[in-house]
Amino acid sequence: MKYADGRKRTPPDWAPKTKIHQCLKCNKKWELSNTGDRVKQTTLFCKSCATTYSNMGLSLIDEYLSKEFNYYQPKGPYILKCKCGVSQTYSTKYCLVRVLQTSGTCGKCSRSANRDWTNITQEYRDYCILRGYNRVYETSFNTLNEFNSWFEAQPIDRKYKTYRREVENKSKKNLKRYSPREYERWEKNKWDGTDMNQLTIDHDKEVWECFRDNWTVSQASHYSNLVVMTMKENIEKHRSKLLNGSDPKLLKSQKEKIPHHQNFW
Repeated sequence: MKYADGRKRTPPDWAPKTKIHQCLKCNKKWELSNTGDRVKQTTLFCKSCATTYSNMGLSLIDEYLSKEFNYYQPKGPYILKCKCGVSQTYSTKYCLVRVLQTSGTCGKCSRSANRDWTNITQEYRDYCILRGYNRVYETSFNTLNEFNSWFEAQPIDRKYKTYRREVENKSKKNLKRYSPREYERWEKNKWDGTDMNQLTIDHDKEVWECFRDNWTVSQASHYSNLVVMTMKENIEKHRSKLLNGSDPKLLKSQKEKIPHHQNFW
């Protein structure tokens, strides 16, 4: 992983540098350096065992998954039958391995599961927030204080444009996840700049209003704030707000009312 300026992204000093792995076949242990490679992170067998079985035309991964799932098919499709009754299909067998090493459930059950956050330090939270900021703003700051100093000096228009872009992107994802029928209806007939009767994804509370009121991206793009309407209806909605003295554009008089976003998401 690299920053936008080309510098290599490295874990902070306090992050664990290695991870202990143990081969499920011969019980050999080895250290794996901190890496973003998911295949290496989910290694179940040592190189010696994997090579030996591969030379014999066998797969240790298939053997392992066949023991875990009596319905496992080595040639696919790679299906997980969750305890909730849902069958979820994955693109590769290694995806199934990652599921077994984490929640062992489908995506919906995994997202709704209770998580223990007591071992998460504030230092790690700040690191994750900074990582998100650097991704969104294409920067490479090392501390939150450095980013905040830079952010406060930026023109308000840039902050708003970045915020709006993130809200729009996450709104599409949330609509697809929580209102798949509405998303499909929008996807099949989304506005292409020509037909005013084609559909758009709008927000009950305007994006600029969310920005003004210091709403996070997650709040502004929440599925309860989304509505699918035609471009004609969208324009009429904005026009009525303009006539009522609530211009949806970011006016100069509103810039002073917009506080610094402590929590972007």
